[in-house]
Amino acid sequence: RGLAPTRSNLPALLEAFGYANLVIPFFMLGLLSYYFRLASTNVERTMTEIAQTDPLTGLLNRRRMEERLLEEAARFRARGSNFSVIIADVDRFKAINDEHGHATGDRVLSGVASVFENGVRTGDSVARWGGEEFLLLLPGTELRAAEDVAHRLRATAEQRLAEIGRLPRALTLTFGVASFAPNPSVGACLEAAGRMARSIGSNGSSSQASDATSMSTSMGTPGSGRASASAMR
Repeated sequence: RGLAPTRSNLPALLEAFGYANLVIPFFMLGLLSYYFRLASTNVERTMTEIAQTDPLTGLLNRRRMEERLLEEAARFRARGSNFSVIIADVDRFKAINDEHGHATGDRVLSGVASVFENGVRTGDSVARWGGEEFLLLLPGTELRAAEDVAHRLRATAEQRLAEIGRLPRALTLTFGVASFAPNPSVGACLEAAGRMARSIGSNGSSSQASDATSMSTSMGTPGSGRASASAMR
C-alpha cells in the first residue's frame, strides 16, 4: 500500500516524468553529437593520412616531405640544429618493369620502402620522392652519421631485394647524401644529394655523400677525403 501513488504525490510523479521527458532527449542528442564528432575526427585523420601518404609504399608522399623539409630548415635557422638528407634510387628500375612486369616492380619498391621505414629512428622521415626514388630526412644528423645510415640501409635493402627472386641479376641502389648548411636553401641541399647520386650512378659506385656547401667529390674508400665530401662503396 505504501508503494501505490496517492493523490498527494501524483502531481510530483507527473512532474518528475515531465522532467525526464525533457532530459532524456537532450542526453541522447548529446550522446549522438559526441559520436558524430568522434567519427568526423576519425574521418578527417584518415583523409589527412591519405593526402600525405604514397598509396603503394605507405611512406610519406612528396608534398608532405616538402613540408617536413621546410619545417627542419626553419628549426635549423631558429636553433642551429643541423639535418641531413639521403636520396636513394633503385638502379635499372625501368628494365625491371619492362622485363618482369609492374607487379615485380611494385614488390621491389615496397621491399625497399619497408627496409627504409624500419631502418631509421623515430623522428626521421622517409618518402617516396618520385618513381623509384626515395628521400630520407634525418633531423639532428651530421654528414658522417648520415653516411653511416646510407651504408647500412644500402646493405640491408640489397639483401632484401635479392630475396624477391626470379630476377636474373642482383638489384642495387644508388645513394646521395647531403647535409644542410646555413647558406643554401632546401632546394640546394636536395640538388647536392641528387647530383652526387647521379655522379655515382655514372661511375658505378653505390653511394656518396656531400656537404651542401661543397659540390666537389672525392672517390675513394670510406672515410677518405675531406669531411665535406666523401665516397662510399
